Order: sequence, then structure tokens, then C-alpha cells
Amino acid sequence: MNYKLFLGPVLGAAIGYFTNYLAVKMLFYPRKEVYLFGKKLPFTPGAIPKGKPRLAKAVGNIVAGSLLTKDDLKERLNSPDLKGKIIKNINEKMSISIKEAGVKLAGSKQDFENSLLTIQHSLSMEVVDTLKKIDIGKIIAEEGSRILKEKTEGTMISMFISDELIQSFTEPIGSEIERFIDERGYDYVSPVVTEKIDDLTMLSISQIGEKFEISQDRGEKLISEEIDYLFEKYIDIIFEKINIAEIVEEKINSMDVIELEKMVLEVMKNELDTIVNLGALIGFILGLLNILINIL
Repeated sequence: MNYKLFLGPVLGAAIGYFTNYLAVKMLFYPRKEVYLFGKKLPFTPGAIPKGKPRLAKAVGNIVAGSLLTKDDLKERLNSPDLKGKIIKNINEKMSISIKEAGVKLAGSKQDFENSLLTIQHSLSMEVVDTLKKIDIGKIIAEEGSRILKEKTEGTMISMFISDELIQSFTEPIGSEIERFIDERGYDYVSPVVTEKIDDLTMLSISQIGEKFEISQDRGEKLISEEIDYLFEKYIDIIFEKINIAEIVEEKINSMDVIELEKMVLEVMKNELDTIVNLGALIGFILGLLNILINIL
């Protein structure tokens, strides 16, 4: 057997494999410019390191223009499936107590309790101030006089009780009540307000809604309508602020060449290996054709 006949195809396969392997490597290497005797060697740096800014811009435009358009994102964001998940998540959040939610928002239990004390104090002061503004002492005095007159009207006692006499009893009582509210009102109001607020914080938002006769179905409908309203009002504004092409371009430009190579190989390793192997196959076939031509 003449082994020299197979030398051509084998060499062709080796050359084809090596040239394609070198071409693939030259996509990434060298990573920097190479100088010899002060002059930059051609084909340095590699194609991808050299053209990274152009590649980043092209990929950004492709992603924003074809792969991830604004209409695609709007359709996906406004899908019933996503809306259902949002409503479900909101319902889950509404099932926890106001106290638990408040602790999360405040950052700690102590901060929440401090805020609660401030609210309790403010509400108690508001109640006391309201009692002062409506002149509760005067109201009690007037109502006391009216009731006393009604109860004694038509009786013998009414003959001995004049309006002046009634007022001489009720007005001091009213004044005393006003003084009591001014001096001690907060001490009596504050515990009641504190108890009511504590009871309220143990309820969930859903339970509060039930107290106002808002059913879960009605609540979900209100949430869905609010989502639709916010989506229609703000989605275009959001997309005006989010430039997808620019984000992709900046992301690629910020990537190290090694990281970029790793990303490309993760996506196209099999395809690049196929190109290298195809070079070997083509070289082998060309070697066989050369043998056939020489024989013929």
C-alpha cells in the first residue's frame, strides 16, 4: 500500500484544521495591540477586542429594534398572567397585620413603637383640643338645663325652679368640666386612644376592608383597575427613560475582553468547534481531489 497517497489528504486536513482554529482564536487574540520595532502588527488586537465598541452598538440596536422591542415589553407587562401574579402578591401582603407591615417599613420593632407613640400622643391631643373647641362644658350646661326643665315641667317643683336657678347649678358644672378637660383630659383620653390604635394595628388591611364591607372580589377589582390606570399613565414615560439599546451597549463596553470571550463561547462554542472541524474536513476532501486529479 502506497501510504504517500494519504499524505496529501492528511496534510490538507491538518492545514484546514489549523487555519480555521487560528481564525477563531484571532477573533479574541491578541487582546491588545502588538508592536514590533515600534510598529503595530496587523490584525492586532483581535477582531472582537478591536471592534468591541462597534459590536456593542450593533448588538444594542438589534436587541432594542428586533429582539426586545417596546411593544413586546408592554404586551408582556400588561399580560393577564403577570397582572394575576401582582394581585396575588398584593393580597398576600394585605393579609399580614398592620403592626407586622409597620415594623418592616420602620426597619425595626423599636422604631415602629416609637412612631406609634408619636401617633398616639398626637391623636390624644387632637381629641382633647376638639373637646375644648366645641366647648363641651357649655354644651353640658345647656343640655343639663334643658333636660332639668323638661323633667320638672308640669310639676309643682317647676313653680319653685326658675331659669336663673337652674343656670346657677349647671353653669358651674360646665365650667368645672372644662377645667377638668383642660387639666386632666389627656390622662383619660390617651389610654382609650392607645387601646384603639393597638387593636387596629393587630388587624390586616383585608380585615379593615371587610369592616367597610369591601369584599375580596371587590378589592381585587379595585387593584386591577389601579394597575391598568398606572400602566396606561406611566408605561410610555418609563420606556422613554429606559433606553434598551443604550443599556446593552454600555453593558458590553464595560465588560472585560476575557468576560466577553467567555460569554461568546458559552453561546457559540459548539458552532465555533464545528467551523474548526469543518476546516479539517474540507482540507481532507481537497487532498483527495488532488489525488484523483493526479491519477486521472
